[in-house]
Amino acid sequence: MDTREIIRQKIYHLQHIANQVPVTHDALSQGRLCLALSSFYCGRYLQDETWSAAGHQLLEEIFTNIQTGTQNDFTTQSFLTGMTGLTSVVNHLTKHGFVEFDLSSLADIDATIFQWAELQLDSDNLDFFYGPMGAIAYFSQRLPDPAIQPFLETLLRKLQEKSAANNDSYLLINKFYNKRAEQDEGQVHFGIAHGVSSMLLVFLDLVKMGYIIPLHSTINEIISLNRQYCRSEHHAFLGSFNHHKDEILYQGRVGWCFSELNTLHVLLKAGHILQAPAYQNFAYEKLENIVGKNTIAATRADEPFLCHGACGISQYYAYLHQLTGHAAFLDAHQQWTQHTLQQLENIPDDYWTSHAYELKHHAHSLLSGIPGIILSLLTAYNPKANNWSELILLN
Repeated sequence: MDTREIIRQKIYHLQHIANQVPVTHDALSQGRLCLALSSFYCGRYLQDETWSAAGHQLLEEIFTNIQTGTQNDFTTQSFLTGMTGLTSVVNHLTKHGFVEFDLSSLADIDATIFQWAELQLDSDNLDFFYGPMGAIAYFSQRLPDPAIQPFLETLLRKLQEKSAANNDSYLLINKFYNKRAEQDEGQVHFGIAHGVSSMLLVFLDLVKMGYIIPLHSTINEIISLNRQYCRSEHHAFLGSFNHHKDEILYQGRVGWCFSELNTLHVLLKAGHILQAPAYQNFAYEKLENIVGKNTIAATRADEPFLCHGACGISQYYAYLHQLTGHAAFLDAHQQWTQHTLQQLENIPDDYWTSHAYELKHHAHSLLSGIPGIILSLLTAYNPKANNWSELILLN
């Protein structure tokens, strides 16, 4: 049996398991929204209308729950647990022709998201999952909608003010994430879920659309910091740094959420969009080090999930191959797809409803559940199916 057929069968099996788990939530973190997203993509790329019908039904149930107050998942505005996740997915499905939806009907929700994001920025919350960077990414994906532009431009102006107060650098502290522990308070993180990579990647998309955002000094600062502090053969890039205490954290791992792939991604995309080959050249200096971390032990990706696991690495490499055309990324994508399949083979079906799993995860989660794995495997099955990952900034 060839790999594509193995993947197809695994996707159907995973969906069967997901269907056995009661759907009790709606948000991306653990509910109908991720199931709808994976259903629409499987319907199109597996050419199976039953999946598409399930996607429409799930989406309808979500809006019914909101209207009737049946679910309280959307009492927050964040990407992962709230309304920004819903509007992002609805916009994405509309833009790519999965559904027909009047986006102007989201006007009240958009205004609420904007007001929340503005307040979060005032508190120095720069999170993608739980803060305004998820909202800014969503608003940027809604362009050129004129109703959205004032929201986006106000939020960008606030970030530019923060940069000006930080010596014209966008290497800013996410105080939402850093409040977890006192020792983290001064840390600037390079991750994509909670660090500056999400901001820089969204900015690069906006520059590509014609926005004027000065990024060269920040990118050069990233390169300078890594040249100064990251000299170990075990580490390609810094994970975080603290200007005040000269503390450096080396991640030394590969993954979607917080890893060396995030800085590599920023440099490669910046080199392409800003037409600065030096950024790409520096990134490629680190390529062998990063793709060489190709074992579970080297990456600590001992689960098949999207956020911290093997399928997230597979998806990241698929995107980087699309961005650059570099064969090393395609090889790494295929290797991590195999890691994902091997890990899934070792997981019994009842694991997904076990107490041990549900203590930390949820079967319907995009990040640590079945839908994220299905979507990543679908990209391996058909590379044209990878548009979904623009929702997690792989675009």
